[in-house]
Amino acid sequence: MRKTRLMLNKVAFLGVTAIAVLVMGGTANAAMVTWGLWSSDITDTTAIKVLSGYTTVEGVNLNGSNTTINNGTVDVSFVGIAKDGSGSVAGITVGNSGFAFQSTGNNSNVTSTVGSPQTWATVLDRVIGDYNSPWGQISLTGLTEGKGYYVEFFSSAPDAGILSNSIITSGGVDSPAFGAHVSGGTRYIIATFTADGPTQTFTVSGTEPTYSALVVGVPEPATLSLLGLGGLAVIRRRKSA
Repeated sequence: MRKTRLMLNKVAFLGVTAIAVLVMGGTANAAMVTWGLWSSDITDTTAIKVLSGYTTVEGVNLNGSNTTINNGTVDVSFVGIAKDGSGSVAGITVGNSGFAFQSTGNNSNVTSTVGSPQTWATVLDRVIGDYNSPWGQISLTGLTEGKGYYVEFFSSAPDAGILSNSIITSGGVDSPAFGAHVSGGTRYIIATFTADGPTQTFTVSGTEPTYSALVVGVPEPATLSLLGLGGLAVIRRRKSA
């Protein structure tokens, strides 16, 4: 009888745990994220960042079509993903859910300076948003455990104030709030993390937060090789000890 009760208690506990994971939006196993700061340095040649040791894989144009933007050095391809849709970004599946609306124009006052081969307006003026909804989520699936990634989010909106308290949460860590901005204000923020599983989920919240695009970066092959050699050196050192 005691054994049966223990088993029932264990089942009940697991059931509560599963419910908690669902309520949290499935982010319980996400890796811890390091956030940068929101930046308004958005032009053709400054917006897409390539961090040291990483290479830009590809971009996602939320609620838009496939397009290509030149960042002053290279052409970066953007895959168009509509609201509640998903698409493949260099082997990584990027999807979104829970957003309440989509818009296709007049969301950004950013003007392009290079515009080759296409201008930023093709990306920043198309957004998915979260109006009077508890949350919206952007997920990356197909990640390699132990591998580093960064995600650069682009957010813009036609009205001042509605983004001011918008934040992004992943791995139990909140980003800084978007802050006050002018009408059409557009900013980006970068998250870096080392995957501890195949999926990383980013939950956005606030007063009508709107997101236009994101860029995903992974370590350069040379960096991965060095990391591998470093790991072998540690193993050899331990054996020698």
